[in-house]
Amino acid sequence: MEQTKPVWLPHLEGAVPLSAKDKKISLYTIALEGWRRGLELTFWSIRGDDGEFQLRFQLSDGRTTHQFQGSRGDKITDEADAVCDDKSLTNEALKKHGVPVPHGKTFSEAAGDEEITAYALEKGFPLVLKPTNASGGKGVIVNIRDEETFRRAVAYVRQELNLKHVIVEQFVEGEECRVMVLDGKVLGAVQRRPASVTGDGKKTVARLIEQKNEDRRQVPHLFHRPIKLDRQFYNTMHASNWTLRTVPKAGETIVVKRVSNISAGGDPVDVTDLLSEGIKKTAVRAAEAVPGLPHCGVDLMVDPDWKEAVVIEVNTKPGLGSHLFPITGRSRDVPRALIDFYFPETKKTPRADDVFFDLRTIEAAVKAAGASEITVAPAPDEKPEVRLTEGTVPDLKQKKHRLERFIKELPLIGTVHIIKNKSISAKLAGKPGDLERAASFLKELFPENLTLSAADGPTANELTWKDDTNPSYVETYVERRRLVEEWKTEEKAAARTAREASGFRSRLKKRFGRE
Repeated sequence: MEQTKPVWLPHLEGAVPLSAKDKKISLYTIALEGWRRGLELTFWSIRGDDGEFQLRFQLSDGRTTHQFQGSRGDKITDEADAVCDDKSLTNEALKKHGVPVPHGKTFSEAAGDEEITAYALEKGFPLVLKPTNASGGKGVIVNIRDEETFRRAVAYVRQELNLKHVIVEQFVEGEECRVMVLDGKVLGAVQRRPASVTGDGKKTVARLIEQKNEDRRQVPHLFHRPIKLDRQFYNTMHASNWTLRTVPKAGETIVVKRVSNISAGGDPVDVTDLLSEGIKKTAVRAAEAVPGLPHCGVDLMVDPDWKEAVVIEVNTKPGLGSHLFPITGRSRDVPRALIDFYFPETKKTPRADDVFFDLRTIEAAVKAAGASEITVAPAPDEKPEVRLTEGTVPDLKQKKHRLERFIKELPLIGTVHIIKNKSISAKLAGKPGDLERAASFLKELFPENLTLSAADGPTANELTWKDDTNPSYVETYVERRRLVEEWKTEEKAAARTAREASGFRSRLKKRFGRE
């Protein structure tokens, strides 16, 4: 397959903050699309079964309100979610509607390892072993070719991972891809290629992986998804003829993991234009086989000719990052299609593409500072003028706090950061008159060493969100963090003093035979 350079959506480039790159690309880009159209955006959090806070959001036009959990909107029913969350129930629904799936069998927690192995031997290799209720490729072992490997896989999944409920099915040769389906139509398709590196004739596999991980950090969706040297990696290595010290030839591709999940280091490649009508129909039929499922991600195994496919999985909360930020191919604007579907009256609404909001302070408020919910201030109606300022003064943190308070009193948006504990950098956007007032204040705040300049590009709506508490939730959170940091500094100093004293006593004892 010929690879092309990625073509990303212009309105998202530079508009995904670091706080959104950690498994929140779907949540953030859908919320951003609605907010930029003028919909009211509200965040809150719940505590999940694992005890961790999970961010939720809703969008409203004043008449209609829709809630979202990642990419799953409230038009997806709980019943559909329950079916898709259990791979055995998914397979039953697909088979009932004649949707092609790999042949296999589901084993409950009560089944013994020997019973599962006996079925595998009867079925014949190669096989796939996967838990029924895991995500992100966790516990999925593919292309198992012998009994010994299968027994190790069963022990790993059922004992080490404690995922007792499993499926054993035939391994289907082909290309794995994720197809996004909405309201009976295919929005986009991404091929998830197994993690790999390409040699240059000089670097070892280990160095090539390091280099590949550096490149992945430039892709918002892959920023926190490096290729890890885990069990899947070493299983692949031991079954191959290379090691970490191998130097591949120039242009030689080394597949370092068999699974293709993006979270496991796989590469997303847009293949929407390669799908045949037969493959598209299979994906749409899979979505229609589950009642109450207007949109979803359908995982397919496609034959080498890209004509037919079997369904591997149906996901109610598919990640959108691969569609938005493929490493090759063209981005597909799935968030736009979803907002069109949930709020069709906003299709022609002008979009404020010059601004975005930062999740960092919002998460701080709803997770650590006790806010029940946070409503983001509306996006500006007109394109704001943007200016960049930098200044160096003593008491940086105090000056930063004063500047943020002043900006909040004006209808300005932007960010303020301390750079290497030496200077303050602010990117502010708003109407010219308000920017002039800000410039006058900055000249008072920074009597010397002040630089003001024009700027462009999207600006974060970080400093203006609705927070009428006193003190604000963010200020409370920041104060707590400050106290924690001071405590950590004091603890480090005390530990350093204790080490120095211990070393001094040791030297005295060695020299004089006593302390």
